[in-house]
Amino acid sequence: EDGIRDVERSRGLGDVYKRQSKDIVSNMLSGIIIAVDRPFKIGHDVELVGVKGVVKEISLRTTVIKLEDGTLVEIPNSLVISKPIKNFSRRKKQ
Repeated sequence: EDGIRDVERSRGLGDVYKRQSKDIVSNMLSGIIIAVDRPFKIGHDVELVGVKGVVKEISLRTTVIKLEDGTLVEIPNSLVISKPIKNFSRRKKQ
């Protein structure tokens, strides 16, 4: 009976590892897409997944936004590219 529990526990840990690995790969691929497409740059005033602020850092895994109150928010890049991006720094001049 203990052997069965060990197998079930190992299987559960394997599933967690697979899920985390998938998230890491997804975020890294998304980071590459952001680096190539450049929908925003450091210093741009943006709204990403409902979070409005200034881009402070763009890495392979996350994008860091500084809110108006100074709070830093890390957003996984897979979320960033899955939603519309509002870039207020790129408003077209008329």
